[in-house]
Amino acid sequence: MFLHADTLYHRDLDSVNNFLTAYHHVRLYKKDLQALCDSASYNSMDSLMQLYDDPILWSNRSQATGEKIMIKLNNQTIKGFILENNAFMINQVDSSDKFNQLSCKNIEAFFEKDTVRKAVLTDNVEALYYAKDKSKIIGLNRTICSFMNIWFKNEEIDRATMNTKPQGTITPMKDVTEADSKLKGYSWQYDRRPKSKQDLLNEPKEPAK
Repeated sequence: MFLHADTLYHRDLDSVNNFLTAYHHVRLYKKDLQALCDSASYNSMDSLMQLYDDPILWSNRSQATGEKIMIKLNNQTIKGFILENNAFMINQVDSSDKFNQLSCKNIEAFFEKDTVRKAVLTDNVEALYYAKDKSKIIGLNRTICSFMNIWFKNEEIDRATMNTKPQGTITPMKDVTEADSKLKGYSWQYDRRPKSKQDLLNEPKEPAK
């Protein structure tokens, strides 16, 4: 993983473990994950990297935001991440202009083979995702509940389960409006994403208003 920031501070905790903090204009690049924030820390004792101050994370065709993001690592392999407070995930459908969206208080995502395989959503869950019949999109599913498990396949939502009575609707594609296709808080920021380790030296664009 490559990291760039205005200020880096490193401290050895013992002969094996160390602690790293980064301040201001923090940018991360790894082949399967990229991120921006204004401060970050990493403790090798628990292999947990924490991102603060408007953090945003990308992995393949997914984008994730929250008040704080915690990335779980194991020998430099991404095992998962936690979005804490005002969690929002966006997943691009088939490299198109359509986006699945997940909004709630907290999200914990689990990785398998360098991609998100499962996500657990808690509190005030809103899910907006495109329903398919085989490979054809047939409608837009909107669900509200308090808890949801979601499984991904080929980087897209495959199935979901809820343990409370959900409120849900499916709108046929011919009736879907622009307003229907976005949850409150939606902001796709692909243009800010670091595309290479060399890109870490470039100042990212300002967030879209």
